[in-house]
Amino acid sequence: MLRVFFALLFISFNALADNCSNLYEQHLATDAKLTYEKFDQTMGEGFRALEKEKCFLEAANLISFYIKETQNKEISLRWHLAQMRALSGDYQSAINNAKLSLVSSEMQAKFPIKWNDFVEANIGFWERDKDKLVRYRNEVSTGAKIKPNEINLVFLDRLINNFSETYQVAMYGNDKGS
Repeated sequence: MLRVFFALLFISFNALADNCSNLYEQHLATDAKLTYEKFDQTMGEGFRALEKEKCFLEAANLISFYIKETQNKEISLRWHLAQMRALSGDYQSAINNAKLSLVSSEMQAKFPIKWNDFVEANIGFWERDKDKLVRYRNEVSTGAKIKPNEINLVFLDRLINNFSETYQVAMYGNDKGS
């Protein structure tokens, strides 16, 4: 009975890996031609098609390819690359890319979204520094009346409540995907 269980588990894992690999190859062939909005901001398109299937490593690799091919400098691309690297377990790469998504203090002062605080809170999680995560989460809370900050607080609270877990488990629960 145990052999059957492990055989089914192995087959399921290989099927998921094959699915991710196939999706990656499909998107690699076409996505460098997509606009930034289609690739990064449209659900079901670009890297988000891979993310939806929990193909986080492949999604990260696709974003990296897109950045290289298009030379696009949008901050959200770096942020999404950081998230996908973290979801695939590569926290150091996530930290490096998240730091590239920080905005200048002048730009931050112009907008009510507590972007840099949100990014730094995530970095705190990846560095396993709960004090840092909580400190920056509390900074985001000072702008809680702004919808994006309110949404980001829910996300950060999930990280705090699941601090002992991986980023993937903190974000998606025990359904670990790939």
